[in-house]
Amino acid sequence: MKSILITGAGKGLGRALLQEFWQEGYYVYPLVRQDVHKTHIEQVYTERCTPIVSDVSHTTCGARIKQAVGEHTGILDIVINNAGIPGTGHKIEEVQLEDILLGFKVHCLGALNVSKACLPYLRKSELGKIVNISSRLGSLTKMSDGEFKHRKFSYSYRIGKAAQNMLTVCLNNELSLNNEPVGVIAIHPGLVKTENSARDAYELPADAAHRLRRYIEGIKKEDFGTYQNPGQGAFPW
Repeated sequence: MKSILITGAGKGLGRALLQEFWQEGYYVYPLVRQDVHKTHIEQVYTERCTPIVSDVSHTTCGARIKQAVGEHTGILDIVINNAGIPGTGHKIEEVQLEDILLGFKVHCLGALNVSKACLPYLRKSELGKIVNISSRLGSLTKMSDGEFKHRKFSYSYRIGKAAQNMLTVCLNNELSLNNEPVGVIAIHPGLVKTENSARDAYELPADAAHRLRRYIEGIKKEDFGTYQNPGQGAFPW
């Protein structure tokens, strides 16, 4: 039985990914921030599921992950760093440093924190996969080309996702240099319609989760270290 850990699984795309992988027979570790989400998940997924309550950016998150995985499967095949926050302030006069720091902590440090805790269990898989759910807004190339210059996207979200993309490159370079059986890939999930999505979002979370699950299962070693838009090809960093 394959196993997967999904952060930000309390709602939106994360909850849809939980449902999608669980239906395919995976043992799932949904990581959520609130006890109410844990309770609801336990009521729906009565087997092959161990919810973990933690904030990805907190120092205690790693220990909670290790305890949960160690007590059950003892192995992870996939980790999806999906947790994220939208951010506020698209003009420099509106930007709050606290908001920038929070976005960085969740999108970059949170993904680092979770990946670090999960590595010992991913190394036990035939091919451990760390999937960072990035965004088109994390692309420096697209931003510098002016593709989104008329859109009111927050500084904190764009900076946080760009930092997460650098984490993807750095961590994958280290793992590949050491010839580890684990790799990292960044994915733009598409225009998924959630409560915090962009105005042009149209795809339902369940449909996106189905598409992403099939793509993630097909990831090969040579795909690691890239930034992908599943179904459309590579994204520019």
